[in-house]
Amino acid sequence: MTPYEWVRDSFFGLAGLGLLYGLYCGFYRLLAYLATVPLIGGLLLWKLTAMLMLTTMGMVVISSLLTSLSTLYYSYDLKFLMKAPLDLRTIFVDKSLESIFFLVVDDRLVLVPYVSALVLINGLGWKFFVAFVVLMAPFLMLAAAVGVAFTMIVLYLFPSSRTRDVIWVFVEPVDDLGVWLDPFRPARKAHPPDALRVVADYLNFLQAPTAPYLPSWWLTKALSSLAGHHYEIFWHYALLLFAAAAVVYGLLVWLAGRIYFAGYSGAQEGPCAAGPWSSSLCPRAAGFRARWPRCSGASARPSFAT
Repeated sequence: MTPYEWVRDSFFGLAGLGLLYGLYCGFYRLLAYLATVPLIGGLLLWKLTAMLMLTTMGMVVISSLLTSLSTLYYSYDLKFLMKAPLDLRTIFVDKSLESIFFLVVDDRLVLVPYVSALVLINGLGWKFFVAFVVLMAPFLMLAAAVGVAFTMIVLYLFPSSRTRDVIWVFVEPVDDLGVWLDPFRPARKAHPPDALRVVADYLNFLQAPTAPYLPSWWLTKALSSLAGHHYEIFWHYALLLFAAAAVVYGLLVWLAGRIYFAGYSGAQEGPCAAGPWSSSLCPRAAGFRARWPRCSGASARPSFAT
């Protein structure tokens, strides 16, 4: 690296750390105030956490559409990997995990200062933070799998490089809008709506699950159970997160074996995208629908000896 690159990277690195520290200070003041509310302070903290996790899951799904589009279809090394003696699912696993990694180190870091403030306010200790980091892996994988599956299906049905432009045009404004609204939505929803002015109804509102069938609630319930020393409930939701992530990702890999290469070939607008594909031009395409001009035959690549 040149001296200019060192200075540039150091400047942006310090700016990122400063942003995270500013978020930590803001979250700490908010959570410290909510913790002082009599009777319902603890409920407010976990209701806010559930809202934040739900918003984060939605943002991960939207961000995974863009990230998976870049890593799975337009990464610079794919032209080499597609010609290498590698199984198609192996390539997909490598690039999809790379996509999930980019999601983790991107805007999902905003959860780190929030959880740090939550740990300090409640005196939960380092074990709680470690559990949060471990459970974030299946949580992010479940959310990212939805975006990856949607991207694969869209590029399979509309195999063209112009599909990339359409996805960017429609998803990027939604993603930017979500980034701006991300810090405000949980705080706004933490206040009772007009119909819940009665104290009993408000308590029911705070105690009610927030999207109980989504991984965001499973993560929140696991963390709150760990904070309350309810270890049986914690392990139940922790195992549920890991089991769901394994099943969903396994189905995603199976789906990729059938439609991933079709979308990749169409997105590149190579010789197979112009019309009916011959097996000599497209050795790895297989199992495509009859209404699309696709190759027929096995999805596995012919042996190099042949």
